[in-house]
Amino acid sequence: MLPEHVWETDRSLLTLCVNKVVQDMEQHVDTVQVLPRSLKSKLLLVASKRGKLTVKGLHCLVHPDVKILNLSECNACDDFIHAIHKCTHLKKLYLNPGMKQRDISTAVLLDLFPSIPYLSGLYLRQCPTVTDEVMASIANSCPLLTELDIGGCSAVTDTSLKLLKKLQYLTSLNISHSQVSDIGISALVQGECRKSLTELQLQNSPRITEVAIEAIVLHCTNMKVLIFHGCPISAASRVALGTLFAKSQLKQLTWTIY
Repeated sequence: MLPEHVWETDRSLLTLCVNKVVQDMEQHVDTVQVLPRSLKSKLLLVASKRGKLTVKGLHCLVHPDVKILNLSECNACDDFIHAIHKCTHLKKLYLNPGMKQRDISTAVLLDLFPSIPYLSGLYLRQCPTVTDEVMASIANSCPLLTELDIGGCSAVTDTSLKLLKKLQYLTSLNISHSQVSDIGISALVQGECRKSLTELQLQNSPRITEVAIEAIVLHCTNMKVLIFHGCPISAASRVALGTLFAKSQLKQLTWTIY
């Protein structure tokens, strides 16, 4: 058995090599292509965290065994999304807006989700190209989805919620800063996901009223976190809602009285 200091040296050398390749990724693309998947995964993790991924670099690093991919700090564009098709066993995909530019088309998103059917977590905040059609693709292609963050996706409507209601494993949903209404929420919480939902964020959604909140508390008996501040909930509804909440399992509640 090798001494501990030998293993430490090996790990340090690996870290140095990974950092060097990430720093000059474009110069090492041909070499990276022939690396084993385990090393590609290490390079992918470091490069994505540092925002060093280029289109060419991403295409060389992704492979079917990638489980988590975070492109939030990268200049995500359509060519980036095309590369994700190789990640056929992907479980979590982060495409939230970071410090860099993001330019992803609706057409490319529509084409993506059938390629990643094992997805359990999708984080896609403030993306104007996420439409009801894209949500249909997600709902139909990713039946194992448990966490979905589409807060600030302004093109999402009640139609999307009616599509998402069949996701029986969905536990966490962020649809804040949207135009969804009581109608969409009522449909969602009476669907297959009513038993699995434990967290729902609706803040700053002007078309959400106490009607939707009452439906949530009534049908989602396992709800633990419900956030709806900035929604037009009237003071007159406070007592009625308070009674409902007292009977629920809610652990975190945030709201605003108008």
